[in-house]
Amino acid sequence: MANHGIPNDLMQNFDPIAIIVFLPLVDQVLMPFLRKHKIPFPPINRIVAGFWIASLAMVYAAVIQYYIYQSGPCYDHPLCPAAEGADGAIVGNNIHIAAQTGAYMLIGISEIFASVTGLEYAYTKAPPSMKSFVQAMYLLTNAFGSAISEALNPVLYDPAIQWMYVGLAVSSFIAGGVIYILFRHLNESEDQMNQLDQDYDKVPTLRHSSVPGDGTVELHEAEKV
Repeated sequence: MANHGIPNDLMQNFDPIAIIVFLPLVDQVLMPFLRKHKIPFPPINRIVAGFWIASLAMVYAAVIQYYIYQSGPCYDHPLCPAAEGADGAIVGNNIHIAAQTGAYMLIGISEIFASVTGLEYAYTKAPPSMKSFVQAMYLLTNAFGSAISEALNPVLYDPAIQWMYVGLAVSSFIAGGVIYILFRHLNESEDQMNQLDQDYDKVPTLRHSSVPGDGTVELHEAEKV
């Protein structure tokens, strides 16, 4: 792609930028609007929406990759000898690098719905003594994702990269559908599960014990949490 002076490394910054910009909008605008109009949007639905937005991002990337392969000077074999300029610099296919921005922005928005909601779900629904462990296991899935990505790198080559994006779009869409089918029943018990965590916080703790003269143990209740 023709970068027109824009560093390649700059593009990946649009992912966190999208999160910074859209997360407050989702929290302060979208969610209150849905609650005001009594439109349910429970956690499982939000996670599924995140997967489907990620699928849309991959569709966008596949379309951009298609147009890259349709552009000169190298078409579906980027960085061919024809891409070398008179000064020896390599010139990408004639499509602006900023065209990728939409894919990064959509991925950032998908993370707001899927990743952020997933972390919230892992924390609020786990037993108090296992919150850290459950969150750690949730984050471990990122490691598995990175490992799969590294394993697939050797088989990614032009002009097949476009089909990789198509495969990611299809798999992400299917994954979202599977999550909805398997876990949508949890939406119905959302309030009850939240109440369990609140009830635990109200359970009194034991401060100390004493043994009276008759040998019975007295437990003294501390202040409620």
